[in-house]
Amino acid sequence: MSSLLEELARREAAAHRRIEEIREQIAALTSQMRDEQDRLSRLTITRETVEEILGEAAQLLDEPTGQAGTTFTDLEVVDLHVAGNG
Repeated sequence: MSSLLEELARREAAAHRRIEEIREQIAALTSQMRDEQDRLSRLTITRETVEEILGEAAQLLDEPTGQAGTTFTDLEVVDLHVAGNG
């Protein structure tokens, strides 16, 4: 009878270990997901900002010179290349 109880205790301990391993994996995946959601949010904001800037530049092209006080040639082109990332 004691060997049966020992086997049950062994299996129970193994199940507890697997549960803890799964909890750790879930925590790691949750952290990774949060990081990716933050990255996606930043990329979305960047895209929206670029679209806004491009839309404003297109409006400047459509307006007769002098009305807006700025012409398309007055816009400065910014190099977005960051050293070491491209």
